[in-house]
Amino acid sequence: SLLNGALGFLCSTLDIGTDISRIGDIVSGGVVQPGWTYQDASYKSSPPESNLYFYVRGLEYLGPEFRVTAFHHEDEAKPDEMKWLFMNVTLDESLSGFFNEYNVFKVEQKCLDKEGGTTLRLNVTFTAPTCDPVTVNWMKVCGEPTIKREGLMIGLSGASNELVVDGDTTPAFDGNTKVDSYTISSDEDFSTVYLYMTDVYARTYFRSPYMITDHEVMYPTLNGTAAAGGWIEKEPKVLQITYNCLVSDGKKEEVILVVELPYFHDLEIHFFKRCGSKKAPKKSNYLGFAKVGLFFGVGGLIVYMINQYRQGETGWKMLPMGEAMAEVFENLKSKIRSRQPYHQPLDKELPDFDDDGRTGFNVHSQYGTL
Repeated sequence: SLLNGALGFLCSTLDIGTDISRIGDIVSGGVVQPGWTYQDASYKSSPPESNLYFYVRGLEYLGPEFRVTAFHHEDEAKPDEMKWLFMNVTLDESLSGFFNEYNVFKVEQKCLDKEGGTTLRLNVTFTAPTCDPVTVNWMKVCGEPTIKREGLMIGLSGASNELVVDGDTTPAFDGNTKVDSYTISSDEDFSTVYLYMTDVYARTYFRSPYMITDHEVMYPTLNGTAAAGGWIEKEPKVLQITYNCLVSDGKKEEVILVVELPYFHDLEIHFFKRCGSKKAPKKSNYLGFAKVGLFFGVGGLIVYMINQYRQGETGWKMLPMGEAMAEVFENLKSKIRSRQPYHQPLDKELPDFDDDGRTGFNVHSQYGTL
């Protein structure tokens, strides 16, 4: 039993990471970490990532030496013309450190040039004498996956599906359709959406959702049980979107909620948010001023024309229109020049005033100013 205990301790010294600075993020103490097991293989290798490296650390000289003994992918049993992937594993280099030994394994995972896309499960098994084999799993994306997740629903309540039905965005939230998109009104500061599966035995992995919009108009933030990603199951996950509008002029801006699904076609949910309320354009006051001016102008003209009567031998009589208007304008000009009230007749010249305001001799008017 002592020997078994010693061997068990040595086997537990196995650590594997995706980089020498991240040793233990795949396997730590001989235990496969979440995201790399068969049940929840959530690490997704993107199409351009053709090589993946595993850094394996163990005790130098004393510890068991783990080597790759098997690697598989879901397409390997298919005929060559139907395969999406070429896979191979080689020992890239060995590094020795203080009491530690590092073996770096290079995994070639090259996607073949084909139309469409798919997501495949890959795994590598590490084995050492007297130790149990350790298998790590991950996902590899080739092309653009087009398979939609059946049973995945997203709605505005825990039992509705206004946004997504069976992994497919509905027309009202699809940016590729001409249907009028859903608009969040200006008095709604946040929205809540619910993600769930219809099958109690099914679940779907998703990455942390994110928003795409004009950050000069708003800066949305995400909270709730769905904000960090994870597994979508029968029990709805809640995602709360707080819009944080930065303007209040009633601008209507497009917002895109992106939900990435490593195993299936990603979701882009399009809608609009209005920030503030539209203000009615201010009416110009020039028209009102013009109306007032016209009213007083016409009224004044009528009053002056009524006053243009002359008293003759037979009594009062009105002058002809042309003569009356001419006299009106002459009187106006004279009165403006003299700064007299309009009702005062110009029957005599104004007296000169001296520099002290006294009536009499004015040197400036007589001789000019020196």
